[in-house]
Amino acid sequence: MNKNRIPEKLNDFRVYIDDNNSSPGISDIELPTLNAISDTVSGAGILGEYDSPLLGQFESAKIKLNWKSIGEERALLYQVGSHKIDCRLANQSYDIASSTHKISADRVVVIGPVISNEFGKASKGSAYEGSTEIECMYYRLESNGKVLIELDKVNHIFKVNGVDQLSELRKALGM
Repeated sequence: MNKNRIPEKLNDFRVYIDDNNSSPGISDIELPTLNAISDTVSGAGILGEYDSPLLGQFESAKIKLNWKSIGEERALLYQVGSHKIDCRLANQSYDIASSTHKISADRVVVIGPVISNEFGKASKGSAYEGSTEIECMYYRLESNGKVLIELDKVNHIFKVNGVDQLSELRKALGM
């Protein structure tokens, strides 16, 4: 994080589906929430109770693409199997030292199957209001080319800032 920059806003974004050209029919994206699976622990020696996360295990997480058109991109998402959603985000900040605006690049990559494809509402003179939800079997968050978070649910991979969080777990499993 650059201390001389004030983050302002998302300047623009593009979404690439299955490595195809940008999908201009997308109005916005709802990024996934990563919630750890947890269980309440209580008993002798504990004052009350607390939630204990299951290390590296996460609840179901989805990315939601909100559409303003029905287009060909939507039909592609009905194909059986997993889809790769590659979101390129251009963030605008104000650089205090140079008194100029700067652009930085973030990226969110999700791979997984489509869970729902809602065609939504069609109204004269308005954009469509449909959406698609994709389950996150694989999730990667990058900032300026640096991988901040990588989660691969079926391959037992969970890294934060390049540090493997599950090496002991895989070792215990003989992986």
